[in-house]
Amino acid sequence: GETNQGKPPALVPEGSVGTWVLDKDNTIYTLTISEDGTVTRKTDYKDPKRKDETMTAKVVKFEDRGNHNYQLFFEQEVSGSIMIIGGGVGGSGVKYTQGVHLDGNSLTPVIWQTGSQSDFDFNKPASGFSMKKQ
Repeated sequence: GETNQGKPPALVPEGSVGTWVLDKDNTIYTLTISEDGTVTRKTDYKDPKRKDETMTAKVVKFEDRGNHNYQLFFEQEVSGSIMIIGGGVGGSGVKYTQGVHLDGNSLTPVIWQTGSQSDFDFNKPASGFSMKKQ
């Protein structure tokens, strides 16, 4: 039978692999997470004048921050914007890091934000919009 000997720990947290969907503001966002850490976001606009978008990024590490929250580390830091779904984020003198909150059949993108000279408080993520598992 199958043996788990010598198998490295999974890169991606249990329950996060799959396709997650948010339907908001006449737009359908589809987020697909693969076992190798590849994340693909498809944005389908119901307005035919707007061009649909697809974006892909590679997560190299999911850091467990407790309470079903995972901080994402991307191969390229700029890729983090892939997780900003259905709303923007920003501000000057601010740094932020992306993550996900996993809860059974829902996945919620979260961000932790702090002053550029401060450390993140991982107990206080700001939640985005909850996505449902397909």
